[in-house]
Amino acid sequence: MDNGAPSLLAPPSPGMRRWTSARWPGLDELQAQRQALRVVEVVDGRRWNALVLQQPDFELEQGWAWGEVQREAGWVPHRYAVFRGAACVGTLSVSRRRIPATPYSILYGSRGPLVAWDDDAACRMLVGAVRDLARRSRAVFLRVSPNPRDDRRPRAHEVLERLQFEDVADEWTTWNAPRVTMSMNIGDDEEVLFRGLRRRIRQNIASGPRRGLRVRTSDDRGDLAAFQRLLVTMGREKK
Repeated sequence: MDNGAPSLLAPPSPGMRRWTSARWPGLDELQAQRQALRVVEVVDGRRWNALVLQQPDFELEQGWAWGEVQREAGWVPHRYAVFRGAACVGTLSVSRRRIPATPYSILYGSRGPLVAWDDDAACRMLVGAVRDLARRSRAVFLRVSPNPRDDRRPRAHEVLERLQFEDVADEWTTWNAPRVTMSMNIGDDEEVLFRGLRRRIRQNIASGPRRGLRVRTSDDRGDLAAFQRLLVTMGREKK
């Protein structure tokens, strides 16, 4: 899990449980809300990005470009948007991949869905659209990993559990996003950027040449793969 964000799995079962409680709308109310909703599969990149940016807690992994990166890795992206009238009230980009040597597939909505978690009908319709995709593609499971703001996280967990998702027990898998993400503005010159690093990191960089290390630029895919292996190894050592 990433910073406590829910990472959940759900089987692509055709049925939906009916929930009634003080905090969950009755069936008649949900049906009335659904009548005003419609789901669209968006195939235009600019339109999709504009819809994603309108949603709460939007993430890079739900953008058009991220889906295209996954396409190059063998996945097929699908982007769904729920509209209430002319207003988009939820989006979810999921990627589909076939399991080798089988007729089955898996679905992954990295950092999605993006939706107002108190909009029960929109949540159900959005997940329902992906369940239809799961049936068509014979998917064995759908995984989602939304990253809502802290005050929205309990409600997100509640909604996803009611939609038959289950928490992924293992904290570390190759699918999980990093637990900690740091960012910095790289618009300044190198000296200013260097001063902005922690003292220990500055010391490690400065001691590199004395240890025989050198830095070079490269556009070789082999170098990129080697760098990725170093990062994976370090992550495993640090757990």
